[in-house]
Amino acid sequence: MDAETPADGSRQGQTTQPPIPPVNGVVRRVTFDDLDAIMDINDDVYEGLDYMRALFYTFLHSNQHEMYVYEEDGKAISFVNLQFQSDDDRLVAFFSGRVRPSHQNQGYAKLAFLPLVTDHPRVTRYLASTLYKPHVQAKVNEWTVNSILNFLIYKLIDRPRLERFVRLKWKLKGFLSPSPLSYSDGVRWLTTEPDRLLRFISRYSRDFIPFGPTWAPAPISEAGLRKVFANANVLVTFGELETSATKKTSTVTWPGEECANRWSRGQLAAVSYSTCLRLPFGVGIDVSFYGDDCDVFVSHVATHLVHYVSATEDDATIVCGLKFPQSVVVTEVEERLSDYIGPRIDSPYFSVTQVIHYCGEIHRAKL
Repeated sequence: MDAETPADGSRQGQTTQPPIPPVNGVVRRVTFDDLDAIMDINDDVYEGLDYMRALFYTFLHSNQHEMYVYEEDGKAISFVNLQFQSDDDRLVAFFSGRVRPSHQNQGYAKLAFLPLVTDHPRVTRYLASTLYKPHVQAKVNEWTVNSILNFLIYKLIDRPRLERFVRLKWKLKGFLSPSPLSYSDGVRWLTTEPDRLLRFISRYSRDFIPFGPTWAPAPISEAGLRKVFANANVLVTFGELETSATKKTSTVTWPGEECANRWSRGQLAAVSYSTCLRLPFGVGIDVSFYGDDCDVFVSHVATHLVHYVSATEDDATIVCGLKFPQSVVVTEVEERLSDYIGPRIDSPYFSVTQVIHYCGEIHRAKL
């Protein structure tokens, strides 16, 4: 998400919600002519790693999204992008939003929410994602936590070195290579044994998984995973795996009967998926991993990155965001990835290495 403020409008270090300010302007639906005004609200969202310009018209055409802007004297002050869940008309996802810097920490994010209260009285809960900062820790008990994942972001500089290193490591050291999962195979497994894959992912997330560079919530259901299979590059690892400390892994054969036999015995060790989005500066890649072994995680990341590196121009800047369970130790991951990616982006904004996905109640009386 590109929201620089969480859905309650609070900021880092603040533990109480600011009161809603007086309405001295208008709240209205966003139109096709509003893109530049919305981008002008704040041009430093995620320190320039902003997908809004690339996806604005997609959101506007979607029948699941509603976007609102609050204006004063014809100037956009705050903006929200809401995604309604097709399988639950009481739940809305706070997809993205921004507030003009001069108006932050004053409750102006709430003003753009006013149409949600008046136009959609059935909606009682919202989904949101935010970096796990101090103000989030103070409020976490008020939410239903869906998942808390580790989060690292990298900028790939030496891409030829990355590809050479990874391929050499696989060839010379037997690096465990994950298997691609096609849409047809994924749907076949969901059709024959849906509970097995759903139970595996449910070990790491409550009801939803973040999908794509926008972290859109995909329900942990057959329909949600079909969407992932259809729109992402999906990898799986099978086999009895020891912990990273033992350095023991098993070899995977794909495709063939052995892979089918492993699936039938329930030996699914890891699942990951990635998506790619063209941005003004180059390409943004988002990788989500579910599993517990650091070696397997690194192999999945490397496979995803080589896939996109080989399909993009040499001079394109690539930024990669990684989300993975807390059972995979962040420091160990950073040490391993530094060998061929380099250090992660460690600016003040991205100094946080965890992201929380949660569900909160909409307090209409407070609005």
